Amino acid sequence: MASAVMRGLPGFSDGWQKLEGKYLPNKYDGRDNKSVKVFLLGEQDSGTDGIAKGLREFYQFSSDKQMDLDDGEVDWQGYKQIVRQRALESMVFAVNQVLADGCSFTNPQIVPDAVKITSYKPRFVKRDVPKHIWSCLERIWQKREFQDAIASNKMLSDREIDSARYYFLNVSRVSSGNFIPTRDDVSMCRKELNGVVETPLRKHMWMLEMPPMLSKSQVKQVAQFITYNSVVVYCVDISTFDQRLDDYTDTTRLMRSFELFKTLNASPCMRDVPVFVILTNKDEFVQKLNDGKSLNLSFAEYKGTNDAISASNYLLNLFESAVDKHRFSALVLSCKRLDSYQDMKNVKHGIHDCVVDIRSREAAFPVK
Repeated sequence: MASAVMRGLPGFSDGWQKLEGKYLPNKYDGRDNKSVKVFLLGEQDSGTDGIAKGLREFYQFSSDKQMDLDDGEVDWQGYKQIVRQRALESMVFAVNQVLADGCSFTNPQIVPDAVKITSYKPRFVKRDVPKHIWSCLERIWQKREFQDAIASNKMLSDREIDSARYYFLNVSRVSSGNFIPTRDDVSMCRKELNGVVETPLRKHMWMLEMPPMLSKSQVKQVAQFITYNSVVVYCVDISTFDQRLDDYTDTTRLMRSFELFKTLNASPCMRDVPVFVILTNKDEFVQKLNDGKSLNLSFAEYKGTNDAISASNYLLNLFESAVDKHRFSALVLSCKRLDSYQDMKNVKHGIHDCVVDIRSREAAFPVK
């Protein structure tokens, strides 16, 4: 369960109903100044995948509605080999991660099938994949133990789990001799190959899931696309305060997340752009504090006590210090997914307050 929104923009929520609209079935046009762009940013496994998935479900848009594909403009046959290649790569990678996780299975057929699958090296599929590989993939997915192992694997991101699940559910169709890619297959490929996932949430409001940010140069590239009609949702896994980037540095993942956040907000493009920070994985964060680990591992200047409230408030103040207070809001989530209706509602309200702030500013200071 998420805590209440702890920091917020002035209360514009009541005005949101005026912004209601119907689904706009077009690919996002960057030249469209009427549309608000909700940028979903963060490091790898910071919670962006889980939050994006929850928002799509909350707004009742599944992956097949993320972009509109014109039957007359798409060469469906041309995607055949690409879809098969992506399917194999996704499923084989997932099986490898399950084996690497050291899972034990009561069903004796799972491990032999998994070994056969991982011994096959998917390349660009110019010729048919051996039938026994497809059979192993189809058979292993029928085992509930394996499905549970995929869903609970911590080495797989939410996006990787969703991708593997999609292809496992469609392996019989994809492997058939008369396979022709569907609209959903092509949408999935475009999403995975382009890196940016575009989802229309409401009329004139788009969610743009950006690739994970790992360097300041990546942040600066993203900042070029941010305009006055943007909202930045920045996800931070606060449980990473004890995870060093490598053995040769004292820099932790949480420290890097904050430094990238400061770099982003230093950009001239961020002037007046509302920022909604979501601190994720609070449960694991609290557990580490209870185990005796201190936030000093990331921030030596921290002088508070080693309890969840003091540490959380320090992080909220820290991120707020990098942004003008009038455009900062924040939320703390227990994990990296929207696990409850209240989680979804809190995130939705936080984004909506930012959007209404933009619309109110536009009304007061029209852009010519």
